[in-house]
Amino acid sequence: MKIQSLQLLPVLCLAALLASCSSGMLLDDNLKTDTTVMNVKGRSGGMPGQKLAFGGYFSNKVERRIAEETSKAYALSVQATLDTMQFEVFDSTGHSSSIFCLSKNSQIDLPVVGEKYSVPVGGQNTCYGTIALDSDTPAWNFSIRNPSCIAPGLFAGGVITNGTFSIEIREVRRNAKGRSMNDLILGFQFWEGNSVIGAVELVGGGKIMIKNTLSDDIKFLLATTAATMLLRYDMSQAKAKSN
Repeated sequence: MKIQSLQLLPVLCLAALLASCSSGMLLDDNLKTDTTVMNVKGRSGGMPGQKLAFGGYFSNKVERRIAEETSKAYALSVQATLDTMQFEVFDSTGHSSSIFCLSKNSQIDLPVVGEKYSVPVGGQNTCYGTIALDSDTPAWNFSIRNPSCIAPGLFAGGVITNGTFSIEIREVRRNAKGRSMNDLILGFQFWEGNSVIGAVELVGGGKIMIKNTLSDDIKFLLATTAATMLLRYDMSQAKAKSN
């Protein structure tokens, strides 16, 4: 059986598109050696009772609470969604961490045409949380921010800190081939000063990468933060599909 070249064109285009989307995110050179790469299992789009497992780490069931509120001030309407997540992460040696995370997504609308329609004029998309390791170290706080709900792909980043030591969270928008994905955030990298010490890939099945040279506490901290970011991403994707 002969297949005409014109018939192959759509197939080849689709294959190229799938390859560009599935090639993962661009990794810093520092993560290409002496790094543990863990594939994530248990991602289910924000379903209740979700559990994650990756490498030697695993979580218990994630408890979620969602609340929505609407308020008006002058001519503006504010719609806010508050999500909370609470769960624990364990490793194969019996150590654990406890996580509480609060996400707030608000949108400010200005009514037009006799209040029948509205246009977004501002808002915020933020996430705050605490991580308590079972060691004697102080609890860690983290924040992930996106200052624009109108253009959610504009910027995302954050920080993890215990008051004396901080790790910066930076977004990654380029795939493994170096191609910019524009409004699509593929993952995040964790920076200590001028060095990348870990990363989390959000797309596909999900991956968590941690440098082998780190202390056990910092490894556990990054693993726990990465799991939180994956769960938050899955929840936001589930909401987007339901709207």
